[in-house]
Amino acid sequence: MMSANPVVTDTVALSCRDVSVSYGDKTAVAGVDLDLYAGEWLAVLGPNGAGKSTLLHTIAGLGKHTGTVTMPDGRAPSATDIAVMPQNPCSPKV
Repeated sequence: MMSANPVVTDTVALSCRDVSVSYGDKTAVAGVDLDLYAGEWLAVLGPNGAGKSTLLHTIAGLGKHTGTVTMPDGRAPSATDIAVMPQNPCSPKV
């Protein structure tokens, strides 16, 4: 059973520093700095086209970006650290 009050620690689980994503001359995400702490919940809110999905894909290592996304040991996140579940998943045709 999940606790209604998750335990948030002072341990940084993931850091983003000056993360930006551009598609050609169009900037989708600009200069994001954040620290996610173990046990913390995060909501990414904004209007359509604001870069929410782009930011989440970048954090998961699924897109080209500038800046850094790091785990506590200094390495980039891998598939064993982070997963993304899209709102409208696409599965390959069989």
